[in-house]
Order: sequence, then structure tokens, then C-alpha cells
Amino acid sequence: MLKNVILLFVFITVLGGCASNYSSVNFFQIDLPTQVEKNDFVFKYSYNAMQRMNNKRYLKYEMKHNIKIVALQITNNSEEAVTLTYNNFHVLVNGNTTSPLNPQTAQYHLKQGVVQYLLYSLLWLYVNNDNDPQPDISLPIGVPISIVNMLQAGSANKKVLKDLTEYNPIGQTIYPNNTINCLMVLYNSNYSPLDFEITVD
Repeated sequence: MLKNVILLFVFITVLGGCASNYSSVNFFQIDLPTQVEKNDFVFKYSYNAMQRMNNKRYLKYEMKHNIKIVALQITNNSEEAVTLTYNNFHVLVNGNTTSPLNPQTAQYHLKQGVVQYLLYSLLWLYVNNDNDPQPDISLPIGVPISIVNMLQAGSANKKVLKDLTEYNPIGQTIYPNNTINCLMVLYNSNYSPLDFEITVD
């Protein structure tokens, strides 16, 4: 019986794995080594935000969905405030214009599954003793494992969406001589050098 329990545990672990925590982005901990200057704006960015925050699972999501998570800082050296929109803020990858994914679409590609951890509830521990007249004991050891993983995955998904919404460049206003922090998710950038454009009327 113990052998069967172990085999079931291994099967579920391989199939669903364990939920991962998500550490919210802290721009003080992220290096932004690449700088692009365009007109009155300075852009600094990095592809390694998830790695620096030790969110290793999200590197796998990047590869799986052919997306890249980019940390970006934009400094406005002009004399006018600018509110970023899909019409005036452009990201260029290999000369081709692209736009950051909106937070909901980005989170869809980055969220951890939750329902799959219900599989852990199938784990039961049966204790019996042939020399003991008391009935066998059945312990649902998989239930707490399932609950913990589901709560952890759900919490991580909420944190991801919070970061993507809070640091979404679209909708942010950059005042003169100020800097904003952004977190973008791009399709098909493949770690290529990025260029940026902000058009001001």
C-alpha cells in the first residue's frame, strides 16, 4: 500500500508540479543595462526582471508562449507632460513596430493553473495493523497539499496581474524631468534589441 501511495504522489507531482510563489517586481533590484535615447526621452530596459526577482517559473512561461517580459524605465526630458497610449507609444523589434500586451492578455499567458492541484486530493494514507483489533485508519493527506497549492497559485496570479496593471506603460503620464517604471510583455521579441518611439503632438 505504501508503494502505491508513493507512486501516486510521484505521478501527480510530475503531472501538476507544485505551485510557485511570485515576488513582486522591485525596480531597485533590477539592472537596466541597455539605454536608448530618442528625442527628449531616455529609455532603459532589461529582459532579466523575472530572473532578478527569482521568479524562475515565469522564464518557462516566456519560452512556452514565445513572449518576453521587459522591465523599462522612461525619463521625460521635455517640457511637456505626456500620457502614453497605444497611438503615441511604440516599441520596435528588429525595425517592426509592436505594442505591449494589455495586462489581462499578458496574465493569461503567465498565470499558473489552479484546478490541476485538486489532483493532490486523491492522495490518501491508509494505516493498518494486522495485530491491532482497531479498524484501519484512512487519512486524506492530499487535501491540505491541494489547498496549499491552490491558494499559492491563486495568490501568485493576483500578484502578477497587479504588477502588470500597476506598471503598464499605457495610461501612465510622464511629467517633465520625471521617470516612470514599466513592465511590458511582448510577443516574439526573442531578446532582440529594442527601440522606442513616443510621438508628441
